[in-house]
Amino acid sequence: MLVPAPGGSLDVRFLLAPVLAAALVACCGRPDGPAAAPSGAAPAGVAAPSVTAPVRFAGLDDLRSELKARREAGRPVLLNFWATWCEPCIAEMPALEDLAREWSNGGPETIGVSLDAWVFPDEPEAEAKVRDLLARTGVTYTNLIYRGEQDPLLDGFDMPGPIPFSILYDRDGKRIAEYVGPVDVEDLRRAVAGIARPAGGVPLAGGTGP
Repeated sequence: MLVPAPGGSLDVRFLLAPVLAAALVACCGRPDGPAAAPSGAAPAGVAAPSVTAPVRFAGLDDLRSELKARREAGRPVLLNFWATWCEPCIAEMPALEDLAREWSNGGPETIGVSLDAWVFPDEPEAEAKVRDLLARTGVTYTNLIYRGEQDPLLDGFDMPGPIPFSILYDRDGKRIAEYVGPVDVEDLRRAVAGIARPAGGVPLAGGTGP
């Protein structure tokens, strides 16, 4: 069954089998209607930007490798777990896209992690749903579709269950903030501003610096 969680989120700990897909869609709603667009996206009736979000499948080790690569490059990361059938997840995407653009010049890199493969085990179907939703919301940051069992992911990232769920890592890979449910944008900006300056003394893009 699907269990609502506090703060406008959905609990993925109860997605125990693909046969629950129909029930999930019935409970959560299928995002087939017009999706909200970020402030920089093209308005209705106007061609959307040609830039599309990179999308690929990733297992648990792949996710860890992605974070390791950013850590070695000294790049902070905002990791956002979501799904196309999670309406609160979709609702926060415009804000996440705006932040990704704001941080594009040296700030945290936003990486989405879709959990759609848990409900849609057919990979082409899951990928099509993810790509369609990202295109309709104007999202351009990298998105990974998680391929793997639930428990290793929940345990590996210390996820409480509800999505959307976001984790902010500093440039050393330290977990410095997390958000159960939609992110509080101003709180997130403050957390980013609190990340230490790099060796050159230049503050992170999107942060005020000391």
